[in-house]
Amino acid sequence: MRVLLYTGARRTVRGADRQRTRHPESRGSNDHDRATAKIIGNTGGFGPIFWGIIAIAGGALIVLGQFMDLDVAMPWITLALGVAMLGYGILMRTPAGLIPGGIVTGVGVGLTVVGPASIDSGERGAGLFLLCLALGFLSIPITTRLLTDEMHWWAFIPGGIIFLVGLAVMFGGAFMQALNLVQIGGALALVGLGVWLIYTYAKRRS
Repeated sequence: MRVLLYTGARRTVRGADRQRTRHPESRGSNDHDRATAKIIGNTGGFGPIFWGIIAIAGGALIVLGQFMDLDVAMPWITLALGVAMLGYGILMRTPAGLIPGGIVTGVGVGLTVVGPASIDSGERGAGLFLLCLALGFLSIPITTRLLTDEMHWWAFIPGGIIFLVGLAVMFGGAFMQALNLVQIGGALALVGLGVWLIYTYAKRRS
C-alpha cells in the first residue's frame, strides 16, 4: 500500500514538472498579474476597468483642452476625479485608490476653493492651495490605517512640510521662521546621511 502511494505521489510531481516545462509562460503571466495587482489594487476584475476609465478620461481632457477653454471647469473636473479615486479606494479598501485619491482630491479642493484666477493673484491664495494639498497628503495615513492592513505613514512627511510652507506663505512671521528651521534641519540631515553612507562604505571595504 505504501509503495502504491509513493509511486502515485512521484507520478503527480513529475506531471506537474512536465506541465511547468511545457507552459513556462504561465509563470511569467502569474508574475505579471501580481505586479499589476500591486499597482491597481488586488480587487478582482474591476480594478483594470476603473483605471482604464480614469486613463481614458484624462487623455480626453488633455485633447479637449487643446480646443476648448477648460480653466473654469478644470477645478471641478480635478475634484471629481479625486473623489472617484478616493471612493474606489474606500469601496475596495486598497491604497491603490486611497493614495492618489487623497492627493488629487486635495488638489481639486484647493483649485475649487481658491479659483483658477486667484492662485497667481496673491500669496494668500497660493498658501490656501498648499494647505488643501497638504490635507490631501495627510489624509493618506489615516485612510490607509482605517481601511487597509498597512498604514502609509510616509505621507506625513510631505504633508507636514507642504502644510508648513502654506502657513508660511499665508502668514509669514513665526511660520516662516519654522520653515527656515525645517530647511536647516533637512540640510543637516542630508549631510549626516552622506557621512553615514561614506562611513559604512569605508567600513565594509576595510
